[in-house]
Amino acid sequence: SSNYDQSLYSARKFLELIDLYDEVYTDRLHVSIGAALLNKKVKIYNNGYYKCKGVYEKSMRKMEHVSFIE
Repeated sequence: SSNYDQSLYSARKFLELIDLYDEVYTDRLHVSIGAALLNKKVKIYNNGYYKCKGVYEKSMRKMEHVSFIE
């Protein structure tokens, strides 16, 4: 379907943009997830919501290339 194809295209472009960098410093949850999955060195900053810290603690804490900055 057109929406599905557009979503795949957008996701691909999003990840291709992240992949241009060796290190990613962000307070955006989806950027941190994408960068972590691409094995980038990731520094996640608190953005006022608990989501970034919660996802980091639940699923990224053991990834050596990802850290959370208070």
